Amino acid sequence: MTTDLYWREPLWLLALAYPLLVASLGRWRARRQLDAYADRHLLPWIQVPRRRGGLARQWLLVFAWGLAVIGLAGPRLPLVVPSESRPAPGALVAVLDLSGSMEARDLGGNRRAAALRALRSLVAEPRRPAIGLVVYAGRAHLYAPPTTDGAVLETLLAQAHALHLPTLGNDLAGALALAGAQLAGVAGPRGVVVLSDGDLDAQAQERAERAAAELASDRTTLTAVGVGTATPTPVPDPDRGWLMHDGRPVVSRLEEGWLQRLAEVAGGRYLRLSEATALPLDALWPAEPPRIAPEQASAVQWRELFPWLVVPAVVLLVLAAALPPRRVTGLMVAAVLSGGGSISEAAGPDLATAEEALAAGDTVVARDRYRSIAGFVGRYGEGVACYRLADYGCAIDAFSAAAWLAARDDERARAAYSLAAAFYQEGDYAQAAALYRDARANGLAEPALDRHIGLTETLAAQVERHRREAAGPQARKGTGSRAGSSELADQLAAGRTLEPEAEKEPPLPAGMDRRRFDALVAHGVERARLAASGDGAAPQQPARWLGRDDAVVETPGAVLWQRLFEIEEGFSVSPERPRLRPEGRAW
Repeated sequence: MTTDLYWREPLWLLALAYPLLVASLGRWRARRQLDAYADRHLLPWIQVPRRRGGLARQWLLVFAWGLAVIGLAGPRLPLVVPSESRPAPGALVAVLDLSGSMEARDLGGNRRAAALRALRSLVAEPRRPAIGLVVYAGRAHLYAPPTTDGAVLETLLAQAHALHLPTLGNDLAGALALAGAQLAGVAGPRGVVVLSDGDLDAQAQERAERAAAELASDRTTLTAVGVGTATPTPVPDPDRGWLMHDGRPVVSRLEEGWLQRLAEVAGGRYLRLSEATALPLDALWPAEPPRIAPEQASAVQWRELFPWLVVPAVVLLVLAAALPPRRVTGLMVAAVLSGGGSISEAAGPDLATAEEALAAGDTVVARDRYRSIAGFVGRYGEGVACYRLADYGCAIDAFSAAAWLAARDDERARAAYSLAAAFYQEGDYAQAAALYRDARANGLAEPALDRHIGLTETLAAQVERHRREAAGPQARKGTGSRAGSSELADQLAAGRTLEPEAEKEPPLPAGMDRRRFDALVAHGVERARLAASGDGAAPQQPARWLGRDDAVVETPGAVLWQRLFEIEEGFSVSPERPRLRPEGRAW
């Protein structure tokens, strides 16, 4: 990321002080002349009142002078920068704590889910440096070297919730050393961001402080982000309910004081998770924005801005000299208003413009405007516009991003509710039902929410019954046909229903006739057929989006990374349970 505005001749900017010097000198000379002519108490009787419009003319001349001087300084923006002329952008490595204490649920969901949401918001920054990922528990592992590919980072973060590192413990010192090694050959600013609850034993804290001091000696900025709360919270155990130590449940809290000391040792800063999620990347990673070196300026193609300043300045100077005083005043107002309008336009499309376009029904313009707005508001507005355009794939992507970027429960609930509606339109009723339940769990007060949950659950059950009805008889015949075949979808469209079984046939939802219900079921069966794998595997269970239910959903990518980490630690086969280091603890 670079600072875009450059100046060809910046010393010209010193001339901006010329009108002030002239005015001050003129006022001083006039005061001396009047003092020499008469006593001060007589001055009101001999001074001629200022002509009307004279002050406006002077300010117009000052305004024109300012435009001319700024134009002569040569403001310009880089259009094409050759690779050899580009400043080193630097790199950032995020260190994510995956120890057992990060499973504690004191942030609505567990701490790991909250840290992943914060990382996703950082990766979504449009002008980010190369970002790498390091994960650690008992051992540290490189999850991704520094890269500018946002899609790769998004994919890895989406899989990180399912990672189970093979060794228990809390090797933050090793993770900091590994992060520093990834930044060793990086030109430009370098930074490390640690997302952890700081729940380490005394020896691990000392090792981590030494590793942080080494980062500071390498001119690497360290930012510690505290994840969790100060309230002691039990640590879950997948087998026994709660993790036990010496016959007592293990409780964990955010060690905010120690994380502050860790940041101070490295000359960095400490932030709470809510602060780190809300701040932009440049504030989280205090690195000086790189600049194009003056000796490289001749190789850059520039967009020169001086004509847009010098030409209006000349026109204003001519008009100020030619127009009567009254018109000068009107011209001054017009110039200020036009200048303000150009500044507003240069700031880009804002939220008000996007909302006006959406309210006026211009959904294409609204969608494009919202795409230029960062954060939850931009992604949610983009999803609404896509939904109204019936582009449900776009709406699902936008509402999903909004759910991850949401900072409050009410925002997450609203995103989940809208995301459920998009999945309903796509025919994925099971996923829609799960998201409607997520919205209710996050406190959404929507009168129709229970009705939506009942409808989608009923439709999902009917789609599953039709899928099994199609798979069962054909499997007995040895046909090997896939569940949810196209023939079944055609039969549903023609009005075919299941065999009448009174104990299984659900009543129709309120306000819906049989034809509409069968059409929705047919749409869901067709979607299941298109999504089904070639070996007849059942559809995947619906995912939970908001971290309220933190049950791990295994994904092929996460399993692969987990196996690679096991190989790195010398495991020839996958262990049934993570290993505990003799000198460490399980959380």
